[in-house]
Amino acid sequence: MVAILSILAAIVAGNTTGMSAGARGSSKSTDVSEVQKAVDNFKGQHPRNYYPTSPQTSTLTVNTQINFSALFTTPEGTTKTFVPDFLQRAAKHAADAPSSWQITTDGTVTSTLVSNVTFFLHVTFSLRDKLAFSAYN
Repeated sequence: MVAILSILAAIVAGNTTGMSAGARGSSKSTDVSEVQKAVDNFKGQHPRNYYPTSPQTSTLTVNTQINFSALFTTPEGTTKTFVPDFLQRAAKHAADAPSSWQITTDGTVTSTLVSNVTFFLHVTFSLRDKLAFSAYN
């Protein structure tokens, strides 16, 4: 009986973590697309054609972390900030730890999000052989 319950628990745990990872991956893909458009617009409107990085530069020789607070002043004197002027909000997963939002040397936005989900299953038997189990993370 314990073996059957262990197998069922493994299936449930795998399906539960798989769904959240899949949903997170879909959301991240949307974020990457939005951030790419914002990076392209920021660079296109920047007076020196700079990327939203620290330090700001027009040419990237290595993959560089995106600075969601990057700003510049237009020739007319208006200050524009990456968020919210080009991107309404920081990407949903920008604050997830560990995550990395970078611009590659060819200007492509990439995001790495590592999932640290741990799923525990606690199984106990009472004196009357009634099964009680709980899942928590």
